[in-house]
Amino acid sequence: MGGIRIPAISNSMGPWLLLLLLFPLGASGELQNEGLQCAPAQEELSAKRLFRAWSLDTTGQLPTHDQLVAIEEAGLTEGLDALLSSPGFADQVVRFHRSLLWNNISNINLFSANLSMQVAPGLSGIYYRRNRSSFYRGIAETPCLDEPATWNSTGELNFVSNGNGTIQEGWVEVSPYWAPSTVIKVCAFDAQATIVSPTGIECSSRDGWNDAACGCGPELNYCRAIGSLNNRVAQSFGESMDRSIKEWMDNDRSYLDLFRAKEMWVNGPMVHFFRHQSNLGGGVRMEPAPVLPSNLPDLHFSDLDTWVKISTHDAHSGILTHAAYLLRFQTDRARADRFYTNFLCQPFQPPEEGLPVTSEEDALNPDLQNRPGCEYCHGLLEPAAAYWGRWTETGGGFLNPLSFEAYDTDCFDCALTGTPCSSHCKDHYIVAPTSPQENEYVGWLKSYIFRDQTHYPHIEQGPELLLLTSTVNEHNPFPACSARKLAEHILRRELVPEEEPWLDQLTQDFVMGGFDYKALFKSILVSDAYRRVR
Repeated sequence: MGGIRIPAISNSMGPWLLLLLLFPLGASGELQNEGLQCAPAQEELSAKRLFRAWSLDTTGQLPTHDQLVAIEEAGLTEGLDALLSSPGFADQVVRFHRSLLWNNISNINLFSANLSMQVAPGLSGIYYRRNRSSFYRGIAETPCLDEPATWNSTGELNFVSNGNGTIQEGWVEVSPYWAPSTVIKVCAFDAQATIVSPTGIECSSRDGWNDAACGCGPELNYCRAIGSLNNRVAQSFGESMDRSIKEWMDNDRSYLDLFRAKEMWVNGPMVHFFRHQSNLGGGVRMEPAPVLPSNLPDLHFSDLDTWVKISTHDAHSGILTHAAYLLRFQTDRARADRFYTNFLCQPFQPPEEGLPVTSEEDALNPDLQNRPGCEYCHGLLEPAAAYWGRWTETGGGFLNPLSFEAYDTDCFDCALTGTPCSSHCKDHYIVAPTSPQENEYVGWLKSYIFRDQTHYPHIEQGPELLLLTSTVNEHNPFPACSARKLAEHILRRELVPEEEPWLDQLTQDFVMGGFDYKALFKSILVSDAYRRVR
């Protein structure tokens, strides 16, 4: 019988004898085909590979030849310190926080269609507000005449009465705020520069939409810019937050400062919006403005790339009340959920077994803290949402306690007597309860509804109180979550149970070191967990 004859092998000979019979030794005493075998796994990254990984994680760039030579001469520690002091490091920290905060809000429309300027149909290069044309001229989508406007001897605008019940005026030339060096033609009714109408209405407010004496204001300041310029304000809000994060990192400030700073970066589009347009109420509500007009620098809308840091009011709480955060998460619940999920590592989730079946009566309970099934999340979420109770939802205006008391007797009276309630009451107070459970909150600021008295300080002291209660020591969730999120971001994986003692040490060092984020970053980079080949 042909083929290879393998002698019988006893159990005592073991598997190694079988291996030698199948793969005999070569002349040099080495196993044949040894070169085809996999090399043993390395336990740790080599110095150059480690520095390459450090460079990518701290700057987003591969190291240069000069940098690699430098670490051979000066050592890895000096090389890492140089990376952490480079301009690119702060940019990487900004990118990481952008993934936590989602502060790209360029798709948010800050303006009502009532403020939109567009070319009048059939008229070359003449602009008007289509949505307000019926208010000025009698019929919707009716523009002005294609001729210069004129005024009578008393200064009143001349117009032509048409047989169909409409009137039409001429146009005027205006240098708009978005292009001050140019001149465009604008229908005269829309171009009115009135600041306060004869009836006492401020034209830079929502009430000005319904006053025929109000137009777009001087330089069309109260109206929406044309084309892609509409996005400049929203884009600037997002970049403003990025600048706050970058400046904080560049100056090696405490991580807590990012969440409690009383300052904000503004550029020309933001200054123009806060000064002229925040009271107009569009797709979002930024009124009352969250910054003091007196703190705004002298910038023009066209100053897109000029940034100035300004002081904000005492209730401002860094990135947690930044316009980009408030506009990205437009309800108080969403704002609390984002903070609890990404900065406390406590996402709001129902129990694994699911929600219980409830009766129809229970399902109609408007207090989610006590609605069966909902209380699992909302028992904590509702008091947490109250920290943002003085910032307007679907927007980012600030309800100053001096102007918006927790309880307003005028709002209570108008709700009970049937007299017309002011916009102040209708917009911000409970004046039209939708269930019997809400009746006891009539006259109260909307953020107080179903709040326990022990949670009133949440509303009055804002997110800074939330930060304080979450950062007292290393056993609180904020520092531990910050260390976990950064470690998992750098390692590109979740931590395993065996690494929890290491995380505890990172957290303790983070707190004892004064919340030094750069030191936390460095501790992760020099750890055994990072250096092991993954």
